[in-house]
Amino acid sequence: MITLHPRFDYLVSVIILANAATMGVSAELIATTDLTSDPRAIVVLEKIFCALFSIELALRLIAYRCGFFYGPGWAWNIFDFCVVSFQII
Repeated sequence: MITLHPRFDYLVSVIILANAATMGVSAELIATTDLTSDPRAIVVLEKIFCALFSIELALRLIAYRCGFFYGPGWAWNIFDFCVVSFQII
């Protein structure tokens, strides 16, 4: 399964770092300009990240099934599930 490949974890790590950088840029723009909301490009990027994290979560749920919530790393998996769920809501 693709989720077991080390490159999958590297790719997800890069996506997480890119998302963090985007949030930093967004916070900087809001703090240093007269903007009251995020620029359209930031909003689009946030939606793309949400979709990518949702796909990653779905792939892991398919690969691990119930073991996702009970196997090794279950606490991080539940945290990941909650973060992605709240991002979708």
